[in-house]
Amino acid sequence: MNDEKKKNRQRLVIAHNNCASNDPCALCGRRLDAEVGPELFLPDGVSIVCWKCGKEHAPELVAMLRARVAILAGAAEVTW
Repeated sequence: MNDEKKKNRQRLVIAHNNCASNDPCALCGRRLDAEVGPELFLPDGVSIVCWKCGKEHAPELVAMLRARVAILAGAAEVTW
């Protein structure tokens, strides 16, 4: 990634979303279908961000969230 693109990236964080909602993405305004649990937010921890914008601004965080989803999906298939 070039320096100019890095400089224009919005800082994002993963935080616990404590309510399922369809609030708009803080960056693009697209409605989300967010669930309770870890989601992307602006650093204020209140303004939720969609994964599409997350891929542009913090692809490493989106990769972590995708890995979590994959792990949980696999865990649902495990029989004890």
